[in-house]
Amino acid sequence: MGRTVVAFVVGLLAAGCAARRPRAPAREARNEEREAPSAAEATRWGFGVADLVRVELLSGGGKVRLAVPRHHWGQMVAALGSATEATEPGPSAPRSPALRFALKSGGELTLELVGREHWRLVGGDRETPLGPCPALKAAAGVALRLACASGADLIVVAKVVPRLDGGEPGLEVVRTLKGSAVAGARLSVEGEALPAPGGPDALCLALLRVESDGVGAPRTHRLLPVGTLWEHNDGSEAKLRESIPLPDAWGKAVRGLRMGLRARESEIEPGGELPVEVCIQNVGKEPIALRQHRMSVYDCYPYTRFAVKVPGGGKCELAKPVTTMDELDAPLVRTLQPGEVYIHTVRLNLWGAATLDAPTSPRGRGAFWLPGRYEINCTYSVTAGGRESAHWSGTLRASPITVRVRPERREGRDPGGLV
Repeated sequence: MGRTVVAFVVGLLAAGCAARRPRAPAREARNEEREAPSAAEATRWGFGVADLVRVELLSGGGKVRLAVPRHHWGQMVAALGSATEATEPGPSAPRSPALRFALKSGGELTLELVGREHWRLVGGDRETPLGPCPALKAAAGVALRLACASGADLIVVAKVVPRLDGGEPGLEVVRTLKGSAVAGARLSVEGEALPAPGGPDALCLALLRVESDGVGAPRTHRLLPVGTLWEHNDGSEAKLRESIPLPDAWGKAVRGLRMGLRARESEIEPGGELPVEVCIQNVGKEPIALRQHRMSVYDCYPYTRFAVKVPGGGKCELAKPVTTMDELDAPLVRTLQPGEVYIHTVRLNLWGAATLDAPTSPRGRGAFWLPGRYEINCTYSVTAGGRESAHWSGTLRASPITVRVRPERREGRDPGGLV
């Protein structure tokens, strides 16, 4: 199996020199088959894109794993397909970063950076050294951008500013590409020493993970062990914006808005983390002001609920209604320009069941513990009148998505149940 896997990618890299670079997939196209290279191109490369299950970026000794969305594989294959021939590597270095390719046959191979400009392919029990290769560096850059665009909770154009209390510098949001942050918001990045503030026009791209479920005010963390802040220019912002994946299907548009869901993982372990992106897009011709999903201080979602069909036909509703508050709080208002998308990530495994018609267990491991197929839908509903008279009101429903929970690995273990 190891020889087959290595031969598979060596053929990809070597034959790719003569292969024609496929056209990058269109932003609007979400059909994986249409975005894959043609049969003739796959034959010249010595493989078929259908053989791939997923492409991942590994960083920091495997502590961070971000999946490249399947509808971006065309860009990955185009970058890898232009790689040069293999040569001997230089001195070895720590195995980071790396790209991992999983195959339907069950095999895996990893493309690792082992020196300043040297790479190697690892598959099964064999390693194939690769010398300096600009195409591999370009492929790693493409993978990094696509993986971060998919796996980040918050992507903002920001500037580094001094803290009012004299502490470490923070970020001031200029505009948001993904996530729940409004212009002018101040962010501190836990575990990250930001550089000194630059000039008034010095901007950067910040890619962050947000801890917002089960806490009070959301906490922002760095997405990768290194590289929280990326260089900003018109080209880098446009490429990153275009790399952010959107739902495959949308619900019906209501008063200029439509909503869709995207699960970052199609399969999870019982009780495992389940990040789901709730996307609301302005499909009208005028700007629309709407309330964000979550309150600023309290972990409450007054307008948003999820309906889940569990294996065996049971149902449950996941919600975080408004509770008793010691201070005034409400979701912030956000204005969407025509075509703009507001993306908020929830980790549904941390949501409790408001109503329940499904099996439970005393171990309390969230709604997604029973092996099998789950269907998830979402409703966002704002009632007109009062303080909402100046903002969008109505009810949006997303097209349902499905997620599969794998069977429990340990035999005889109670997999837990709903909270």
